[in-house]
Amino acid sequence: MAKNTTPAYVITAQVANVELTAAVTDSSSAAGATLLYTIPTDDAKPYVIRFINSQVTQAASSAMVGKVWITDSAGATLALYEEGLMAAATRSGTVKGSTVDILIDRVLQAGCKIYVAKNVHAGAQDNVVAQFLGAKYV
Repeated sequence: MAKNTTPAYVITAQVANVELTAAVTDSSSAAGATLLYTIPTDDAKPYVIRFINSQVTQAASSAMVGKVWITDSAGATLALYEEGLMAAATRSGTVKGSTVDILIDRVLQAGCKIYVAKNVHAGAQDNVVAQFLGAKYV
């Protein structure tokens, strides 16, 4: 019997980044949140949303919460998916800034949008990059 050497699907990595430089304190809506990623095709799989402290200078950052909202496939109805705590950290040449990962354990339909925000911004020391890591199956 011949072996099938062609994979049933091909995985294409998907990555997106946005910098968050303002606070959004409301968790009941995504008003003021930033669009991070729109799912391009059915069966796209987000793996993780990573919040990374990206302060401009080495200084003490504030403790804060990273927030993730996901919409329905029409991109309209928002729901808070998860929040993650970023600890305060005094970044230096030997100490890294705070990072938190929010895992996404579902396959999303085309058109779903992922919005992100943080709840504190006391200055440039609290800048955060939100990063989408996922895959598209084709």
